[in-house]
Amino acid sequence: ILERCGGEQAQAVQIGGPAGKLVPRENFSTPIDFSHIPSGGSFMVFGPSRDLKHVVQNFLHFFKDESCGFCTPCRVGTQVLAQHFDRLCEGLESQHEWELMNDTARLVHRTSHCGLGQTAANPFIDWREIAITAEAVASKPEFIPLFDLAEATAYTRSLREESHDS
Repeated sequence: ILERCGGEQAQAVQIGGPAGKLVPRENFSTPIDFSHIPSGGSFMVFGPSRDLKHVVQNFLHFFKDESCGFCTPCRVGTQVLAQHFDRLCEGLESQHEWELMNDTARLVHRTSHCGLGQTAANPFIDWREIAITAEAVASKPEFIPLFDLAEATAYTRSLREESHDS
């Protein structure tokens, strides 16, 4: 199929939509059938110039927006995955966040009520397995908080210090 549509240089194929399977080039010979890679018939081809991280980011935001909110694992888990993956895309990830994303992906997959929730973490799980190892992703071993309390209260502290000085 890739030869016929000019996709010989593809780096990956997403089979079955965002909830499906991200297949890297080295696995292109895997059969698309119910015992190997099940599919509803759709596929997306990503060329060598496409950053798969941004594809996964888009998919995670899709699931975050499409969650019905019925069950907590999906409602909260999709928010957490999207938020922390955004930080990863900005280069602000830490080992702590990498572990949090892995734990959240497992939790969402195992405990969500419906099929959307059970597959919402697939883009992250597949990307993690084919693109990178945990050591390479977590390039900053220190914890980088999402909220800096010292910065947020600096102005108030300065006012208090001024009132004590006078």
